[in-house]
Amino acid sequence: MKNIDKILVPYLQKNGKYIYVDFKTMKPVLYKKEYDMAKLFYKELARVGKYDNKGNLKMGVIDKTGKEIIPCKYDDVGEHNIMYNTELIKVKINNKYGFVDKAGNEVIPAKYDGAEGFYDGIAIVEINDCEIYINENGVEYSEIDSDKTKIFKI
Repeated sequence: MKNIDKILVPYLQKNGKYIYVDFKTMKPVLYKKEYDMAKLFYKELARVGKYDNKGNLKMGVIDKTGKEIIPCKYDDVGEHNIMYNTELIKVKINNKYGFVDKAGNEVIPAKYDGAEGFYDGIAIVEINDCEIYINENGVEYSEIDSDKTKIFKI
């Protein structure tokens, strides 16, 4: 299925489920994949959501072939990370934040009370009412000066 060059947009069907259609033709492209929530594609990825058996919306990420690269099991998936094509995508599960890569692998466990996306390889996270910094490997730092010459590891 070659959907890479197509502009795919979410389309709400009469049954209340979203599918993706080709924007130019309005013909279904990913018609076998139905979602309760669907967002626009950014850089070949789109956030989608499905309700679980308890009625909670669980979010994930698909590519333009319809492959669910991040399973619909998270309470939230960082839209900013998808829009700006960062390597790691912020996820929230059980009120904790962590990061997964674009293959859906957990890179930084969901253990933080709050988290910002990565910028220049560093993210601000919150744990136990304290803001700290982490790098893309999950190494935690207490301080980083503006030119990154002094980094204080926790």
